[in-house]
Amino acid sequence: MNTAFAGKKSFIKKLIWINTIACSVFLFSGFSSYTDKPELYFRKFVGPDRVLVLLLPTIAGKGSDYEKHGFIEAVRERGLKADMKILDVNPVLYLQGRIVEVLKKELVDPAKASGYEKILLVGISLGGHGALLYAT
Repeated sequence: MNTAFAGKKSFIKKLIWINTIACSVFLFSGFSSYTDKPELYFRKFVGPDRVLVLLLPTIAGKGSDYEKHGFIEAVRERGLKADMKILDVNPVLYLQGRIVEVLKKELVDPAKASGYEKILLVGISLGGHGALLYAT
């Protein structure tokens, strides 16, 4: 009985090892096609003030969820006159630890150079994490 249990234990270890390798290959194969130059897509909602609001999405969502769920409309109804950019950020940037670098280089620095006086980062879930990372 003891040898039968040892055989099952060995089989389970091998099964776990094979499953781990298969999952790792699947996970990282999706990241291998990621290009070095990240693309952040956005829609622009222009206001007269020199304020920019960058809206970062959740890991499961798209930036367009802000518009779809009425966030843009609610902000406008409350009188905030700002340019709002809804971003679609590839979660790979978070995994690579590059989200802060990309936000700064691709969005914040060019916005400052073009005259924005105030830049606000707003995020939900992973997007909120990105905003906090940038703030620190």
